[in-house]
Amino acid sequence: MPGSSDAGWEPLFWSVFEVSANPVVLVDQDRVIVDVNATGCELVGVPRDAMIGMLVDQFVAPHERTAVAAGWRELWATDMWYGERDLIAADSSHVHVEYAARIGEIGGRQVRCWSVWRSGRWSMSLRPRRPCSSAS
Repeated sequence: MPGSSDAGWEPLFWSVFEVSANPVVLVDQDRVIVDVNATGCELVGVPRDAMIGMLVDQFVAPHERTAVAAGWRELWATDMWYGERDLIAADSSHVHVEYAARIGEIGGRQVRCWSVWRSGRWSMSLRPRRPCSSAS
């Protein structure tokens, strides 16, 4: 079961993480990105190796940042957080997204798993995805 100490489900999680047509971002308790799938990289136009270690707040529109801090507290209190946000991509474009987040343990580390999708574009595609490359 996700969130438990039994890591038997982790290989399945990682295989879905890599091929998902929806962005998935893993964030630690300090809101630092610890991993992101290829679709997440595409969403904001930043290579995976550059995103890892960045604060997730850096991709949130300035007018949304106070709400992110409040929502973060809600996630800790309830283990569930969902809503909509305006993100800022590397090219300075704004992308409106919907998201859901949960707390769980992956690789022995407690993280928040965020699944993100562009508003109005719920993706059910099962097309294979290539892992993020460090080249843009």
